[in-house]
Amino acid sequence: MASYKTEGENIIPFAADKRIRIIRRCKRSIFYIFLLSLFISVYAYRYDLNVNSLKRLVSYIGAGFSGSVSSSVESIPLDSGISNRFAVIDEGMAVLNRDTLRYVDAAGKTGMELQLGYKRPAIASSGSLFLCYDRGACSLCVANSYEQQFSKTMSSPIISASMAENGAFCVVTDENGYRAAVTVFDKKQNAVYLWQTSEYFVSEAALSPSGEKMAAAVYSGDGVSVVSKVIVFGTSKKEPLCEIKETGGAILALRFISENRISVITETATLVYDINNGPVNTVTYPKGTLCAYAFPENRAALLAFVPSDVSRTIKLSSLDTNGREKDKETINGEIQGISSNGRFCALLTTDKAYILNRDLKAVGKPFEAKGAKEIYMRKDGAAYLVYNSRIELSLPD
Repeated sequence: MASYKTEGENIIPFAADKRIRIIRRCKRSIFYIFLLSLFISVYAYRYDLNVNSLKRLVSYIGAGFSGSVSSSVESIPLDSGISNRFAVIDEGMAVLNRDTLRYVDAAGKTGMELQLGYKRPAIASSGSLFLCYDRGACSLCVANSYEQQFSKTMSSPIISASMAENGAFCVVTDENGYRAAVTVFDKKQNAVYLWQTSEYFVSEAALSPSGEKMAAAVYSGDGVSVVSKVIVFGTSKKEPLCEIKETGGAILALRFISENRISVITETATLVYDINNGPVNTVTYPKGTLCAYAFPENRAALLAFVPSDVSRTIKLSSLDTNGREKDKETINGEIQGISSNGRFCALLTTDKAYILNRDLKAVGKPFEAKGAKEIYMRKDGAAYLVYNSRIELSLPD
């Protein structure tokens, strides 16, 4: 309401401050935008909604209103005498060892803990799920940051397993009556495809982003001469979609970089293959020079080379989705590890850690990391450093 003052017989009105009305309108607009965004998010992911995803959403909203930030992590303690495996999901860390699986959030708090009892534990992850399995045994489970979602005992020992972006996963087993088999599970943990082979051994397999295509790294031979290749299947068909025969030696890793393109890393070459159009490009290098690799977002691969055993120079090469070198960088030091997540990658040497974008441009200054054994990149540009008895989160300056 307007206010007034009297001067003699004249009443002079004073207009209300317009800034107050503007502020009120801005507050209402922000509130309505928040509600609209929440509605759109819930509708877009309505088929994936469950109790756990709603818990996660509420926790994020609560963290936002409380002013807490994901970078305010405490040091996470580790038992120095235990061998652990790690994976990053939801900006926190999954820590797996022979006895337990636990998830530690970005504030250093344990959100979930399971007793597993694996003899040779291994872990794979997608954006918000992780797949744990007992290599050489038959047990596996899928969990998120709150609880275990699925567990299964395979009929044959597990060789390896991997998880697609949407949560689908595939498991390679040393199949009874065959040389190997690959079982594909969809994002709801239903077994939807099985490939058994008496002709090949299978070292690993990968799924396309949709989970509808599977690529298997296979090899055969008499122990003296070994031939390796990649066979690609559609999970709705029995016959292969294609074969990648000229791989350039032992296959170290393979990854779908899109629904129809595959990156294959071997000991002497990295190649990109298009399922519909065949070979795209191949980059070769001397055997023994490739020391580490990763798969940044929208890249075929990030390769780290050490030219010789006595060299303290690390040469990084980033390949685009056509398999051609897009960027390169040289860093001095002795490499300890490499990691990527989304648009960022991290390089760990014996004394420093480097955060880079996928174009290999430095993000902030290198920071001290003496004593760190492993590094794991977060999607927001922060990195977890793993020491003998603790995990620490480091942010670029």
